[in-house]
Amino acid sequence: CCCCCCCCGRCRRGSNQQGSGSMAGQDDHGAALAGAEARGGFTLTFADGRLALSGREFKLFSQLFAALDTGGDGSVSGPQGATFLRRSGLGEEVLRDVWRLASGERSKPALGRDDWMVACRLVAMAQAGELPLRRAALFSDQRHLPLPDFRLFGRPPDFVSSDAPSLSPNVCRVEVTSPARVGSGMGRHIEYTITTHANVDHLALPDRAVRRRYSDFAWLHQRLGRLFPGSVIPPLPGKRLFGNMSAGFVEDRRLALEAFLDHVARHPKLASCFEVCTMLEATTEGFAVVRAMFGEWDAEPSAVLDLDRVALSGEAPGQGGAGRDKLPSSESATSLSSGQHAPSPGWNGLENDQVTDMLAADDSLPRAVRANGSASSLSSRPPVSELDDQHSLVGEEWAGVGMSIPAEGQGSASNSWTLGGSWVKRIAKRVEDGLRAVTHEAPTGERDRVLRRELPRLNIDLTAIEELRKELNEHGDRIKAVVDATEKMIAVRRAQGYEMARLGAYFGAMAQLDAAPTPLHPSTVQNGAACRDQPEPSLTEISNRFESASNNLQDLNDHGSRELLGPLRFQLGLTHSMCTLLENHDNCLQALCTAHENVAVAKKRHASARAQHGDLAEADRLAQGAKREVAAAEVALTEIYQSVLNEAQRFRATRSHSLPKIVANFLRAESDAAASQAEILAPLAGPCR
Repeated sequence: CCCCCCCCGRCRRGSNQQGSGSMAGQDDHGAALAGAEARGGFTLTFADGRLALSGREFKLFSQLFAALDTGGDGSVSGPQGATFLRRSGLGEEVLRDVWRLASGERSKPALGRDDWMVACRLVAMAQAGELPLRRAALFSDQRHLPLPDFRLFGRPPDFVSSDAPSLSPNVCRVEVTSPARVGSGMGRHIEYTITTHANVDHLALPDRAVRRRYSDFAWLHQRLGRLFPGSVIPPLPGKRLFGNMSAGFVEDRRLALEAFLDHVARHPKLASCFEVCTMLEATTEGFAVVRAMFGEWDAEPSAVLDLDRVALSGEAPGQGGAGRDKLPSSESATSLSSGQHAPSPGWNGLENDQVTDMLAADDSLPRAVRANGSASSLSSRPPVSELDDQHSLVGEEWAGVGMSIPAEGQGSASNSWTLGGSWVKRIAKRVEDGLRAVTHEAPTGERDRVLRRELPRLNIDLTAIEELRKELNEHGDRIKAVVDATEKMIAVRRAQGYEMARLGAYFGAMAQLDAAPTPLHPSTVQNGAACRDQPEPSLTEISNRFESASNNLQDLNDHGSRELLGPLRFQLGLTHSMCTLLENHDNCLQALCTAHENVAVAKKRHASARAQHGDLAEADRLAQGAKREVAAAEVALTEIYQSVLNEAQRFRATRSHSLPKIVANFLRAESDAAASQAEILAPLAGPCR
């Protein structure tokens, strides 16, 4: 086909004349995207008609195509396309019609870029109720339709944990291997090969290998933490400012990344998430497009939905219905759980330029903040995408679980803070939050009264939560001590292996100086014939034996790092993730209290409006909005409370089953290594006892 701008009608050069080809190259693709945005739309011309696409449609469909083009050949395969199209929620019969019509009334094994855009538009038509689907209607009806909903954007936080067991390693297994240095200078980083072996419905490819860097893992971890606050997300390994290219650090990180991704890929709920699937299947370029696509949504969450709502309802962009308004000081359960707090009341009513001027004039703020000139630079931490893999400061490890400062990309909602009136207030707020996280102060005042009144009605017992918190703190301290002792043991044995190798080298050097045969030792004269038949080992053999013993010890150390230290660290990380789940529960508690406070404020406003003959309609609207917020907060709190109980039960079962198994595997390897070491060194004792 040829691709034309719908406002000027000029044909795009280099297009496929048959309507199913892809862009001529990556530069052409980027130029087309920019043109679609700038000129407002594109027209795809086929043999049987012309299809007009808005700039937003063209951009979204192109991004999805880049993510699903796993072969890098400019097409979406049948299994890949079918797996993704099922996310629309349409029936199998409808989806078969979508694929057939997009293929030009015949079923193709793969769709090119333009045919893929037709498939996406057909999905939008089916979701709008225009059934049965007809290809002629696709070209004859050019009225605007909402973007197809593949359940990618605007997903509310999922506070419900899954009761289903994890997938078996025989069904799904992920390996992270082959770390390699890429780039130079400040852009130097490590890339890892992710190999997936799976036989599941949500992955189209049974065997797939892709390359990813640490920031990709960090982005995925951040996304999962935001989307699934009711599930336990294992933490990532921390960053290091110096020594981040050393072999030992890279290997430890590789093991931790493998444990994280394998856990996520076999999780009954997380595994089918679109972000996880593209992490495992998309090309490097395709995954970069996915990250950018969701980054645009996070930066402007109403950009996609507002466009279609405006076309259907006639509202101005950015305006919503009555149900979308909130009280100025409110914080919903969603915003609290995702770490996106509302601005402080002191900033309400200020225009962005006013905020910029105030920040620039405040000498108490750091220079970088004044130069940035935005309230958002203080109210949130930098996104993961802006952090370099190798040159960021390492996150502090937790000294006692429950009072941690995790590395960027692992943070919990409670690590965000709200902007106060000055830098000093922000520091005080951070200190207050830290003390509250450590001491877990009991609620006081109005918050205490709300909890005493509402929690029994919701069948929520905070005693169980506090007992679990205490259990996690104690377990975290003990397993941290085990991890420290294991690290010291491996370090000592690594040094012992180095010294044995050094001894072997010294004996080898001595053997080179001793050219003559070694005379028999006087003690071997007894049983002379037998001893002359079996002479003492030479220095060369001694050198070789010590070298073999050193290699055996290093192999044992590598096994210990892989089978003992790595799993222990992962168990410690799960303990920290359980504490993060408790923090999400605490945030939902706070959201419920805030919602009830907003109800009280709305009642006062309503009473004041009635007394002063004010705007009762506005007061009623605010009161209804506050009540809806209470209902949403109650649902979120009830769900995450049950999730905490379920995940605690799963955590205890995993702990009681995994730790003995980890130690047993390590001890078996120790026993085998000891026997092998004795076999290597036995000849050095001499044949004559």
